Amino acid sequence: VTVTDADIGTNADISFSITGGNSEGKFSILSTGAVVLADTLDYENTTQYTLTITATDDGYPSLSSDATVSITVSAVNEFAPVFDQDPYSASINENATVGTVITAVNATDDDDGTQGMILYSIVAGNSARKW
Repeated sequence: VTVTDADIGTNADISFSITGGNSEGKFSILSTGAVVLADTLDYENTTQYTLTITATDDGYPSLSSDATVSITVSAVNEFAPVFDQDPYSASINENATVGTVITAVNATDDDDGTQGMILYSIVAGNSARKW
């Protein structure tokens, strides 16, 4: 946060505080006006914060001004997919027709959005490309 004060001397000295939107104490503000992370964030719990920053000068009487800072939390891939069971087992007759469903696997991922999408692939046991 950048602030200017047209006063001179100590009347132009400015202090910063977070006066709104920080009830969980996730952020703090330095004497330079830099907003910094004070605690861990969790996208699955909160995706947006709106802070009110107050700048106060050292004049007499002291004067202040407020600014709004919006912070968006981005999702990261925190959770690995988990299969519903392991191992899977299936059997099929040798005269089954091509396209016969042999089994179905299912996995879930606790991440939100595209981070929680699951792509399935056969990575071993199919050297003859039969499935």
